[in-house]
Amino acid sequence: MTNAQTPCPKCGTLGPAGRKFCVKCGTPIGNAAPARASAAGTPVAAAPIPVRAPKGAGFSIWWIVVPTAVFIFLSRQPVPIAIVVAIGGALWWGKTYQVPPTASPTMRDLQPWLPWGPALQIPVVFVALGGSPVAVALVVGAAILAMRFRFQLIHALEPWWQIQASIAPGLRKPLAIAVPFAVGYYFGTNAGGVEWTYTLISVSLGMVIAVLLLFTPPPALRRKSA
Repeated sequence: MTNAQTPCPKCGTLGPAGRKFCVKCGTPIGNAAPARASAAGTPVAAAPIPVRAPKGAGFSIWWIVVPTAVFIFLSRQPVPIAIVVAIGGALWWGKTYQVPPTASPTMRDLQPWLPWGPALQIPVVFVALGGSPVAVALVVGAAILAMRFRFQLIHALEPWWQIQASIAPGLRKPLAIAVPFAVGYYFGTNAGGVEWTYTLISVSLGMVIAVLLLFTPPPALRRKSA
């Protein structure tokens, strides 16, 4: 009896051929290529199947065009503009880049996230305008971790979802505007020469506050998170 293994069609992780879900990412297994046996009878894992993002998945080119246009208007310096435009072009190219199936598992794990790469043009512009690279890296890192562990995060925020349910919907919407505005005003009046860094922090905090006030995860997602 051989323990044949097949790769997950999404992340390439090997697992038993008869499994219904990937042991790593949870993707349903329905069309993974079966393992092939070597001449000696030892099962040999098939090459990972490259995963192509659905057409239209991810962020549009406007996530690159808008911040780049803002930077061009504010900077008006040819060399920095050329650098920012080149980075934007690289992010747009990477949106549809297909990681080779022979690449390392770490590289293949990046494939589902590439279509969302255009959003990175925003922190690039913040740094180019004088924002602190450390602050930008912390904000981007926090966003990546929140996406990576979104189900665990939703579960950890269960006490807040219960508090949120006690707030009238008609009140949550004004709060989602007023509270971020107050945060932005506070950081704006205390910028002290680091305007772009404080702008990034205030915008990030404002978005988090607005999401926490307006977004309510469906019960099925909260049960899945548990």
